[in-house]
Amino acid sequence: MQRRLEIAQQLLAMPQLSLSSIGTRLGFEYQGQFTTFFGKHMGITPSAYRKSL
Repeated sequence: MQRRLEIAQQLLAMPQLSLSSIGTRLGFEYQGQFTTFFGKHMGITPSAYRKSL
């Protein structure tokens, strides 16, 4: 789980990748699953995290 979050953070730093494609790379079937997972563990949505970079 921790490794998934680390990879997600690295991928979110690449603006050419969509949230959907990042979620798929991490093994989530839907973008919503990725968004929920990331938000639950990081306390911020993936898009908000990306904007903060």
